[in-house]
Amino acid sequence: MKRKGIVLGITLFLLMFFILLCVACAEPITLSFDANGATSGTAPKSINGNPGSFAAIPDKGNLEKTGYSFGGWNSESTGNGFNVNPGTLFMIDQNIVLYAKWIKIAP
Repeated sequence: MKRKGIVLGITLFLLMFFILLCVACAEPITLSFDANGATSGTAPKSINGNPGSFAAIPDKGNLEKTGYSFGGWNSESTGNGFNVNPGTLFMIDQNIVLYAKWIKIAP
């Protein structure tokens, strides 16, 4: 019975070792932000991480677009992708650019 416990322990140790090795060797990926036609300001800095890591999505910072209000971030420059709200945690699983989503202010 002791032998089975030792084998199980060694197996679990090796499994954890290889999992940690895979995470440590993973290529870093980048979450970038695009001002998407802003008339002033700069997009937030890119966030680097490993696949499966989480990033807190920033607000617009000092971005402004005349005649528009900031509506969060979107995976498509057209606004037809998926929306990501500032303050949420976003899992980074690949290199991705989030575009500022601008909403026209009614006159």
